[in-house]
Parts: sequence; C-alpha cells; structure tokens
Amino acid sequence: MRLIKAFVAITAFLPRSFATRPTKSERFTSSTTGGKDGEVVRPRNNQELINYLKGNTARIIYLERTFDFKGSEGNRLALSAFHQQEQLVNIKYDKAGLNSITVGSNKSIVGVGSKGVIKGKGLRLANGVSNVIIQNIHITDLNPSLVWGGEAITLNGTDNIWIDHYTTTGVFCSSGPTINTILHVVNNYFRDIFDHAYEIDDKAQVLIEGNISRTSKIPLSPAGRVFGIPTSGSTGVCKAALGRACQLNAFRSSGDLPNDDSGFRGNFKGKSIAAITSAQNAKGVMTRDDFGIA
Repeated sequence: MRLIKAFVAITAFLPRSFATRPTKSERFTSSTTGGKDGEVVRPRNNQELINYLKGNTARIIYLERTFDFKGSEGNRLALSAFHQQEQLVNIKYDKAGLNSITVGSNKSIVGVGSKGVIKGKGLRLANGVSNVIIQNIHITDLNPSLVWGGEAITLNGTDNIWIDHYTTTGVFCSSGPTINTILHVVNNYFRDIFDHAYEIDDKAQVLIEGNISRTSKIPLSPAGRVFGIPTSGSTGVCKAALGRACQLNAFRSSGDLPNDDSGFRGNFKGKSIAAITSAQNAKGVMTRDDFGIA
C-alpha cells in the first residue's frame, strides 16, 4: 500500500457503529463524506465495479461479492532479479496486478459482511482525487510471489481520504505504507512484514499511536519526522495538540519505535482527532471487528 502526498487518516479498529455509516468519515478527515447523497449501487461484475469507480460523480458502492481479476488481462514473462541476486531469471506474472482500478472523487466503497473482496487488482487514487471513503474491504492476490507485483492501494496527489476496517493479504512487499504527508496512524495491525512497517519520506510528519507490530523486522524506515510514543512517560506530550494523552504502540517479535520527534504535534491542533483505544484492546477488536463487520 503506497501513500504519497495525501491528507489521510488510517484506522483499522474503530467501533462497529461507525462501520455501518459510510456517508461521513470520523475525526481527522471529518470533512470527508465520500458518496453521501449520491447514487447507491451494487456492482454485479468486474466491469460494473470499474465503471462505478470512475469519474467524480458521488456514489456509495456496496461490494457484495468477490471481484476476481486474476488472469483477466493475461500473463507475461519478464526477466527479473530475485531476492537481490544479480542473476536474472524468467518471471511469469499476472498483468492485471500491475494495472490498478482507477477511483474518482466522491466515492464510498463499502464491503458488505465478508463479501467485499477484490482479487488480483488494487485501487489507484491520484491526480487531485479527493473525498473518498474505503471501508471493510479485502484486497488480495496481487502476484504474491513478486515484490513488484502490484500495489493494494495507491494514493498520489490526493486529499481527504479515509480508510478503515481494511485488510490486505497476498501482496509480497518488504515494507508497509510509504508516507510523504501529515498522517495519523491509529489502532492498526501490521503482521509478517519482511522488512519495515512504515517507510517515512523526508516531508512526512507522522504520529503513530495504539498500533500493533508483530513479526515486522524493522517497524520504521524514517527520513521524515515521526513521533512513535517511545515510552510511557511521553504519552502526555500529545495533550496540548490532541486533547488527550497518546496511546503506546505494542510490539511482538518485532523491533520497536524509538522515534521521539514531537515538535510537529502542533500541526494536529484544531483538527478532529480519531477516537482511539489501547493497542491491547485493539488486538482483541481485530479478531472481532476487522474486515467482515458491516
């Protein structure tokens, strides 16, 4: 999942009641309304899904099935290095995985129960797209054996994007999101990431709290400014900007987040801030209220 030059809030474990209200986002991106007051549609096949996601017409798009794009554009052979080896080998890949679905502005994309699955393609929001809610969906099987096999969600030059109760599997990547924005990362679960869970670019300002990192070799690859709530004594630093104390992050078989640059926290002041629970509580919610809740 790649996040570039976006104004974004990401949260995985908000209360169940929010997940049933796709017309307005909560807190940090509270001006994001998605497809509110627009056409309500339920795509029946891959092409209908692509068509409904296009353009800037407001739509609430309920996903009630699995949309399987695997093999839909054929396969291709390419020469590629493998695991940083110098020798080139022939690689067969699914072309659909590298061609994401374009999403326009003013959309709510909402999975129903555990049926909102997109296989073999990701979503791309770029070039001024704004006001999009992505909720309760599962993106999977993007050439899982290849590190360059596809991006689950790409945001490039976007504004007011809300993503929650979202799951990605079957995407081979050595890192989690690449970030070059002001970002509040709240109550997410990062697991089995080969290298680092966050890749922070030089212009990023990121507050990371109440998240869980499990078997992530290096939780953070920083170039920008990051406050990861490194100790219990640093939780109170957030009060002036957020109106509450920050929550510690939790780590299991992972590195930690020693980053203590809190000097940018004033940029969060005056914004509506996401509700939060502790990382331990979030872990319990994950098994109960993640993808498959609506």
